[in-house]
Amino acid sequence: MTKPTSLKHSIALLTLTSLAACGGGSSDDDNTSSNTTTETTQTTPTASLSNEFDDISGVYNTSRLPDEAYLHIAEDGLVTAFDYQQDIFGTGENCYITATTVNRINGQLTGAVITVDGDRYTLNSGDIEIEFSYDDLLGMNDFLYNNVLSSNTGLNINAANVNIVLGDAGALQSTQVTIEDIESAICQ
Repeated sequence: MTKPTSLKHSIALLTLTSLAACGGGSSDDDNTSSNTTTETTQTTPTASLSNEFDDISGVYNTSRLPDEAYLHIAEDGLVTAFDYQQDIFGTGENCYITATTVNRINGQLTGAVITVDGDRYTLNSGDIEIEFSYDDLLGMNDFLYNNVLSSNTGLNINAANVNIVLGDAGALQSTQVTIEDIESAICQ
């Protein structure tokens, strides 16, 4: 992930250098080169920021059977947990609610924003800090919970004040449920 960003910056720098070298001529040409340089410089960082979460964005199946639940990571790193209601723990309705409480799987993670440092992602939500890595083969992996508990494959914690499921069978993005599916079936 870091190498493509560096490549983009190298290409942008090479383009800027080429534009500067090709400059010259009248003052109108210099203004055109200057405007192009400013536009390229301003758009390159924005493009790299939007790509930070491309690998991890999507919907993850975080169910703990028979309780059906999903975690959505948006393209900007915002986390939202959803609880399907037509299961044994729900209301019986064929719809989803946004999970925000400890009695709902990952409810404590809703509203958190993930940050990136190199190849590590960090999710901070109140008293919870979860670090993890991601790759295309394993999905979410190499977890560290509150700098104490670690796991290579996933977290499944159900205690009095914590209810978290990440990784394991739901380590990769769901191919069966999308955020559009969930948002079109939010409970009224």
